[in-house]
Amino acid sequence: MDLIKKIFPFSFKATDVVGLIISIVIYVVAPTVLGILGNIPLIGFVFDILAWAAGIYCTIGIVLSILYFVKVIK
Repeated sequence: MDLIKKIFPFSFKATDVVGLIISIVIYVVAPTVLGILGNIPLIGFVFDILAWAAGIYCTIGIVLSILYFVKVIK
């Protein structure tokens, strides 16, 4: 569990509703910004790949945030 806490640090700050909302917003904004940068002509494909990887990371982070908030994991 310590390794997961190091990889997903924002997920374990969701101790109250405000922390949960901030965590989810952070995890939604990151791949969105990378997706927008994917529209740059010459290097857009690099940002598309990064956005795809960040999307997977952030989806897992959101799930962990919700599970931590409802105290399924500690």
